Amino acid sequence: MSHHLGATATPGDTMRLELARLDGSAFVRLSDFNGKVVVLNFWRSDCPPCVAEMPVLSEFSQTHAEIPVIGIATEEASRARRFVERHRIAYLQLSAPAQSDGLLRRFGNAKGALPYTVVLDAQHRICLSRVGAVDTQWLKTALGRCSG
Repeated sequence: MSHHLGATATPGDTMRLELARLDGSAFVRLSDFNGKVVVLNFWRSDCPPCVAEMPVLSEFSQTHAEIPVIGIATEEASRARRFVERHRIAYLQLSAPAQSDGLLRRFGNAKGALPYTVVLDAQHRICLSRVGAVDTQWLKTALGRCSG
């Protein structure tokens, strides 16, 4: 599995990413969403706050269809895939078990704590990030701050 990222995650850097869909059907790149604010959420199925925030992210992805919400599973793909299928998670899921530590660092989370959510502006620069579960209010605030 390949991934391409900027060398550092300093503010103002345009972030790049290429990961396989969790179901293995295709690769997805951030550049597929050019000009759009993007929400990235790093998670594991054995992380209770990760699981707790998934319904919030699912609902947000359905009520804000213009904003790509992308889950990035940091565990073995087959385990994450079973979890997503069992819980009927609606938003796009990518797989990054081998690169998760490096990805988290490059997206601004040096400690690797989960869950971790990053909102990228339309130029795919890091706008806001949060370690710990997000709620609808945080997502709406982030969207307002990172759009435009």
